[in-house]
Amino acid sequence: MKKIVLAVVLLFSIKLSANNVATQVVTMSVTAINELAITGSAPTLTINTAVAGSLPTPATSTGITYGYTTNSTGTTGKTITGSINSNMPANLTLSANLSVPGSGGGTSSGSQALSTTAVNLVTAIPVPSHQTGQSLQYTFAQTADVAVTASFTKTVTFTLIDS
Repeated sequence: MKKIVLAVVLLFSIKLSANNVATQVVTMSVTAINELAITGSAPTLTINTAVAGSLPTPATSTGITYGYTTNSTGTTGKTITGSINSNMPANLTLSANLSVPGSGGGTSSGSQALSTTAVNLVTAIPVPSHQTGQSLQYTFAQTADVAVTASFTKTVTFTLIDS
């Protein structure tokens, strides 16, 4: 009887030790990522000062930043464009200026007037790359004399596209 019990115990021990390791195949990939974000409060821009004899002083925003992440391949780089949902009233402009870091973040086009046709704001963004906390400044200006106007809004759309 001792021999049978010992044989069962040995067989059970061998069976347990054979199942204490498991393996699994893990499949991984990195897909295309093209993310663009704006942070900061939506500005209210009011033209309300002037130097006598000159057009009124443009109003500018502060405290707005943007960031992006892109890893797409097969392109020569990325571009950030900007546009608005409807054109500005006569003799008024809304411009956007997106800064870039000192190196490796693309080339800023400087302050660009926005319209319903997208304009390049940042070009030659390397792929892959990412940036955060870059300055975005809006400027609301008059290009000629304008009478007092009621408050109005525009929706600005920024797009990260292939160059």
